[in-house]
Amino acid sequence: MTARRPQSRGMCRACGFTGTKAAMTRHQNTCPQRPLPRVKARDGYRLRITANSRYWLDVEVPVSATLDDLDGFLRGIWLECCGHLSEFSIGPQEDHDDFDPFRPRRKRKQPTLEELGLGAGDRFDYTYDFGSSTNLKLTVQAREPVTTTARDTVRLLARNLPPELGCQECGAPARWAHSWEYDDLTGQPTLYCDRHGEQTRDEQLPVVNSPRMGVCAYEGGNDDDWPPAEAPEQAGKAPAAQKGPAQKGPAQKSPAQKASAEKTSAPKTTPKKARASETGTPTRGRPDRDGPPVTVEPDTGDAIIRIDSPLAAAFFDADDGDFDLDALRALPLDPNLVWIVTSRELPSLLPPDEGIPSVTLILNAVTGQILTTELIPDATPDDVLDVVLDAMLDGTSAGVPVRPRRILTPDAALAPVLADILTDLDIQVNQQAMPEIDGMFGEMTAQISTGLMDQQAAYAPRAFLTDADDATVRAFQQAGTRFMAAAPWQTFPPDRLLRASWTAPDGTPAQLYALVMGELGQEYGLALYPDWPAYVQHTNNSFNTDLALLVTGGLESLTMSTEAEFDPQDWARLRAAGLGARTKKAPSLTRFTATGTAPARTPLHAVTALLNAVAERAERRRTTVTSLKTELDGVQIQFPAGPRDDLSPAEREGSVRIVAHSSGAYLSSRPVILTGPPDMLLSRAFGAARKWLHEKERSLNERFHLPYRLESPDILIENGNMFGDLHARMWDSHVGAPNLTLAHLVRLGTLMDELATVQATRQPGTVDDLTLELGDEMDSDPTPPNLRLH
Repeated sequence: MTARRPQSRGMCRACGFTGTKAAMTRHQNTCPQRPLPRVKARDGYRLRITANSRYWLDVEVPVSATLDDLDGFLRGIWLECCGHLSEFSIGPQEDHDDFDPFRPRRKRKQPTLEELGLGAGDRFDYTYDFGSSTNLKLTVQAREPVTTTARDTVRLLARNLPPELGCQECGAPARWAHSWEYDDLTGQPTLYCDRHGEQTRDEQLPVVNSPRMGVCAYEGGNDDDWPPAEAPEQAGKAPAAQKGPAQKGPAQKSPAQKASAEKTSAPKTTPKKARASETGTPTRGRPDRDGPPVTVEPDTGDAIIRIDSPLAAAFFDADDGDFDLDALRALPLDPNLVWIVTSRELPSLLPPDEGIPSVTLILNAVTGQILTTELIPDATPDDVLDVVLDAMLDGTSAGVPVRPRRILTPDAALAPVLADILTDLDIQVNQQAMPEIDGMFGEMTAQISTGLMDQQAAYAPRAFLTDADDATVRAFQQAGTRFMAAAPWQTFPPDRLLRASWTAPDGTPAQLYALVMGELGQEYGLALYPDWPAYVQHTNNSFNTDLALLVTGGLESLTMSTEAEFDPQDWARLRAAGLGARTKKAPSLTRFTATGTAPARTPLHAVTALLNAVAERAERRRTTVTSLKTELDGVQIQFPAGPRDDLSPAEREGSVRIVAHSSGAYLSSRPVILTGPPDMLLSRAFGAARKWLHEKERSLNERFHLPYRLESPDILIENGNMFGDLHARMWDSHVGAPNLTLAHLVRLGTLMDELATVQATRQPGTVDDLTLELGDEMDSDPTPPNLRLH
């Protein structure tokens, strides 16, 4: 007889009822306190979101909500740590706009959940982070009336109670999850209490009520204090009076978390509009309820103000999405504040299919200071009114929400629209000619046009077929057509690489790594890397596109592209090579750098061979590919390929010596010296050495540190995050991250983390295993003990 696993229990947000998942489903059908008072019910869905047997949520959403609304909610309550990519999979329809590692994409309007055709009983999947992934399953439990608000498009109905987790050493309540040690039986992070986790606190993350506990740099969500742990006498009961959820307090963090965890900034507060977040997911216009009141958007440098005013909250809680004039009327009226509001079209700044952009300006009429600038495609006077009301709530002028006494505008069409609403707010609106505004807009238009033309030129398509003969172009075009027909992204895993090798015309060996794109929803084609470190650097820095382009020197891909994405001469040659007159897309080689597009470096014959090889395998067998070795037109292709395949014969000779110098409180200043075979994986070497050091620290009366992540001291974005400079990540030990060999460390030069610098050099003489030595504090000469690691 097998033991039955205890069922996970949860709590109703509205009334405090606790019960199993099945009991909660029945309870939500009849909970009398579930509908919000004074909120009009509308058509919606009730969803059950599960990660595993422990963690689950019940939510309700209107049918007008989008996948982006769900994505933002899940990131906030359960997942967000470093701005990773995410994906929904719904039958044949998938949300793929978040994933594009090679080119910037313009925001597209997301379909609503109703437009996706969801119905009761439908199930779909969600993945956050394609390295150390967290996978969720969503089930539509019912289509029914819901009472969500403009502030909370996704409303939490119930959540699992915090699981009872014990320390692996003593069974006491667990407080810390080890970030890289995992239980062999459960596959979950190893858990410790405060006492037993003290020795490795720098390597731990707090225990939280989330399926992402202990993964990457996750420290908790925006509502971790609810629900509380279940009191035995309340199981299965609903209290007579349910107090609101406890306010979230500061999470306990280790020194390593404070130094390394990236934070996402609070969204800007813009009513009735959606803005793009750093991860590509639109965030609804609402004040963020957690985090510092002022943050800085890393990519733009814009200051972002969080509004805690109850007046702002009342504004965002309007049921129908319109402005709550009572809340706006309650804002203080500044008798000395006068604004100038104007909006002008700036034609030719965007492609015709994206509309005519208009820039809306709000200026202080006394000081001339520009208070707000908004660029809106096809702006209407109502859009300008939105910007004005938003500026009042943001405290644009004085740092606090306020109404100006008077607004001046030179725009005849805008004045009556502003007056229609603002007069009721005791704001006087006047129209008058302002020649100086016309001159300012003329100068602004010229500057923007010049900058945009330079930007368009920098990102213009580059020709890649110039030096190819007609036969090579024809073979390339046919290989692209074959690739799309065979759909190899359905059989090649999206996280395992191919390697192509050949002899260059000058007689030197050449190689190329490639990922088949399409299974995760990117552009169909191949992601191309000149060597293994380029792939590692792209993967580790994919949370920031600018940093990924900077550290790799540029990202190259083969994608199926439209005529507008080609150099005109290349498109003409493909047509001449046999591309059908009605065919809208063709294979294109594109290289993006930190400053724009650049000529592709990948030889055309190598890409053609890769396209044909993966297409041939997909045509022959529709099963998942586990291995492949073939040769086409002098190009040898293997799958899967790893870091050791990247090493040259010269790099495989001798040994590699690694010297790690640490600095910091309570850490020994003696260098840790490792010597090992060039093809040994770095994670294995550091892991084995770290284990030995921990065992010897007590007898040596010293503490040592070996990094879990290595960064470049020279490749960085200044003031790139809230901690200061954002350095390029060259290696990471977290689960799912691609590895490096010791020989790769020699290529990369001096690297660092917050507490150490690491330098690797080649040494003569072959070694079979790893040795560890401790150097003298003044130099790197080894002194006892010498430890041989097996």
